[in-house]
Amino acid sequence: MPDGSPRRRWKTLDYALAAGLVLSLGWLGFEMYGAVASKDAAPPPPPPDHGDLCERLNGRGRVLALGRDMLPKCDVEGLSLLVPVDVTPDGGIERLLSGRDDGAVADLLAARDVRHVVVASALANPSLLPRVTVRNRLALYKPSDRFRAVYLSEAGGLYEVAPGGLEVPEAEGAGLVRVARAVLAGSGRAAADPPGPARRGEYEVAVQLQGLKPVERIEKPQPDERNRKEHVRRLRRGLFASARGGTLVEATRAAAEKLADLYARRGLDRIDGPIERAIERLTVEVEVMHDWNEVRTLVAPGTPELRYRGFLWRTFELGLHGVAVNRGTDRYRYRLPSDAIYAGRKSPEDVLERVCRDLFETDERALAEVPRPPGAAEFPAAEAAKAAYRTLPGIRVERFRSHHFREMTPGGEVRGLSRGIPPLPLTPEAVGRASLRGKVYWATRWLVENLQPDGRFRYLYRPELDYYLSDMQIVEQYNEVRHGLATYSLFMSHQEVPAPDLWDAAERSLQWILRSVVFGPAWRERLPKPADPEAPFGPPAPGGRTAPAGEWRCPHGDVRPVPPDIAYVRHLDNAKMGSVAAATLAISELIRQTPEAERPARLDEFRPFLQGFASFMLLMQHASGARAGSFDHYFVAPDHGHYQRSTTIYPGEILFALARIHGLTGDPRIPPAYAAAHRYEKAWFDRESAIRESDGTYANARRVDLVQFVPWISMAHNDMYLAVRDEDPAMAAEYADFGIAVSDWVVREYLFDEDRTFFPEYLGGYFKWEFELPAMHSMVYAEGTAAAFRLADLTGDPRRETMRRATVLGCRFAAQQIVVPGLNDQFMPNPARARGGVRFGINRSEMRTDYSYHTLSALNQALRFFDDDDLLP
Repeated sequence: MPDGSPRRRWKTLDYALAAGLVLSLGWLGFEMYGAVASKDAAPPPPPPDHGDLCERLNGRGRVLALGRDMLPKCDVEGLSLLVPVDVTPDGGIERLLSGRDDGAVADLLAARDVRHVVVASALANPSLLPRVTVRNRLALYKPSDRFRAVYLSEAGGLYEVAPGGLEVPEAEGAGLVRVARAVLAGSGRAAADPPGPARRGEYEVAVQLQGLKPVERIEKPQPDERNRKEHVRRLRRGLFASARGGTLVEATRAAAEKLADLYARRGLDRIDGPIERAIERLTVEVEVMHDWNEVRTLVAPGTPELRYRGFLWRTFELGLHGVAVNRGTDRYRYRLPSDAIYAGRKSPEDVLERVCRDLFETDERALAEVPRPPGAAEFPAAEAAKAAYRTLPGIRVERFRSHHFREMTPGGEVRGLSRGIPPLPLTPEAVGRASLRGKVYWATRWLVENLQPDGRFRYLYRPELDYYLSDMQIVEQYNEVRHGLATYSLFMSHQEVPAPDLWDAAERSLQWILRSVVFGPAWRERLPKPADPEAPFGPPAPGGRTAPAGEWRCPHGDVRPVPPDIAYVRHLDNAKMGSVAAATLAISELIRQTPEAERPARLDEFRPFLQGFASFMLLMQHASGARAGSFDHYFVAPDHGHYQRSTTIYPGEILFALARIHGLTGDPRIPPAYAAAHRYEKAWFDRESAIRESDGTYANARRVDLVQFVPWISMAHNDMYLAVRDEDPAMAAEYADFGIAVSDWVVREYLFDEDRTFFPEYLGGYFKWEFELPAMHSMVYAEGTAAAFRLADLTGDPRRETMRRATVLGCRFAAQQIVVPGLNDQFMPNPARARGGVRFGINRSEMRTDYSYHTLSALNQALRFFDDDDLLP
């Protein structure tokens, strides 16, 4: 309506219509409310299960309660629940609980006549990497020699103050191993009693044999399994038996005698020979079992699965805790702590199911009482075991620890083990230059010895079962990006451990990926070897087809002409940006490792690949709009399954490759494209890293996107900083700052450093999520911190020390995961195939090409960028 025009007055009809509209909307709102309110609302989940914690508190007297408001209101006799201020009004106990010295807390409580502590598990959030304090140790159910766990439930745990745990020094443990060997060899009491205190009590000891001939088992695919074929698994039997005695020596002798009897009853004398002779080539392990704690694993109806899983993962530390179960008798079935490592058990549920199955094999009455699924005609022990520890009334579950000792060779040196392998302390000997170079040597061995005649690697190996993925898969799922990175790491390692077979393996594996390179028509007259001149040019399409190559419509709508000078990697019916980046890195490292006099010729040889790859990556970059600077990740036809896919790994890989090409060729197209990508990715990271959940954590999907983005950006910016610092120092400074910042973020959030690791094996690892022990992703982040250290070192950034320390810790963790012959391969049925492989995680031993790449990348960068003084703790 124009300004100054007269307004129409409402008439009676207008008021009536308006009133009707209001009534209609009101009635509609009432109906919608009624419809929602009439539905059965989902009942809220029950609170965390305390079990019979109140009964356990009966008659305990003065008990310190941590998180008292989150604990049940227990109306029992002889109980006085105290809060810290009741114990020491001046705050003394509170200060000690916030420190690490559990002995000081225990002594103060004993002096105040407080013999027990009850703690709510909700006091610590494991996803926030709580610091190593006494309070957090108790809330997270971590072992403590001064607080023995009496009863652990989902919501709270009860501890008693103890004078100290059982200590077995390595010399005493070695003596126990010699006692066991003497018994097994038939010489009875020939071995002298080991050194140690003259103590008596009720001790339990397990004796185990390693080195028995592997058992072959044919695995047939199940009817519902796809892409599988019949294959052979070889299992290394670990035979063990345990016994109790009034001294450790008595218990060891009794266990060895039981083991010799078990060896004969199992018929192993027909396979491995009589035990008296077989022992000459077998190694003996002894585990002194101690620190037994009862755990309530029964599940209340409606308990959220994730909450219950979190409880199991906090309570049963894989490789550190063994599990025992019984039901109404003193006889129990158990699995030793080392079983989780030797059998590669992925979760506490795996261990609990295995122990329950052991129980049912000897207790049919218990099996019959497990609640069955409706309509189940048969209920085998293996199926029943999946739910027994959660549902079987009267079942008693206990966890325990052990002091573990092993002969390194039959009858030879004995060493203490932690989680089944010798511990690797943070010492100059462990992370010094000579030691890390030795680890690089072994890690290259696995790649070199697993290279096949056609130039591909054996992609994945399960050493505890001795089979490769290709033995099991009908169509091997080979990853060409990981192949290229493994090739890159071999060339990189040649600087530290030069060897003709290593260089030959690197070149042959490079040829495999270069044969998959497709060149545009501009290169047809000068096509480099070994590219295929018959390879179809254009976006791959499903079924091996190829879409027209004149122009390409990206998933975000842009239509781009395809330059004729591009080159990309096509594997089967896919063309990934990561494949091009990995091939670029491999070529660039080959050129860098070439003697200086021969380097120009090498560069000319590979220039078509580098120029074609650069043109391809720039084709895939958005030039304008909200996504300006970002890259599309798959050069495929619109009907391809990967067309709209993306990953936060690729941006850093692409930038790293572009930085390498610019450093070698000086391609003028790269600096502005790189700067645009940096601006886009920095804005993304700053935005996403600021979005947290209410408890301070990140949603899983966001966290995964952030952490896998980090290391590649640090490595890319480390290279690009050097390439442009003279011509554009301001831009170089931006790259250095962001390259350090992202790795600094992941260190602050997720590194298990001295302040945040309860167990030595975690040191230098990184948290991924609550349901996995530290694993190979830790070496991924160590790659980034090594590059960030160099940036900080070159620019004088104050975060240098943080990056140095994180990298040294990361190298310690990486070195721990490498299989070295005779050191940590005793449980593998085919140690020769496993040597040099990098175990996935603390409790899982599968090996894959990318685990080796990430480990070699981290170690090699540390050796390149660090002085000897920087490597020392």
